[in-house]
Amino acid sequence: MENTRFLNSNPDTTIVCPSNAEGVITCAAYNHATGGLFIQSSRGYTRTGNIKPDIASPGVEVYGARSSASKFAKPGFGRESGTSISAALTAGATALFVNWGLQSDPPRYFTNREIKSLLIRGATRSSNLLYPNREWGYGTLNLYQIFQVLL
Repeated sequence: MENTRFLNSNPDTTIVCPSNAEGVITCAAYNHATGGLFIQSSRGYTRTGNIKPDIASPGVEVYGARSSASKFAKPGFGRESGTSISAALTAGATALFVNWGLQSDPPRYFTNREIKSLLIRGATRSSNLLYPNREWGYGTLNLYQIFQVLL
């Protein structure tokens, strides 16, 4: 939406509804090849001071399946960029460790708060940055480290 504008713009508060809700897991997007933040990734914190985004995940030129219902691209496979891509990757990683919990003996169930906490505790943090911050949240998604926390 190139023509979308904020009425009272502030480059440090661009996360909007529903991503600014406290219980929602909000993802920033970064370029996994260069390590740089995606220029169109929204910045936090929220207007009420909540820390957002929560986590940063790959979201630039990610290769994957395209919907046959898409108006913008032919169905099949291709590269896409955006926070919708990083959110999908985060959801997939979450599904993997939630499924692991369900397959455990005894089964382990996770609440939304526990999932968010595991994503944050497992995040990779750069030694050059202070966390949490407006661009990267608590760090980058690290599924392996989440399992280290769980075990």
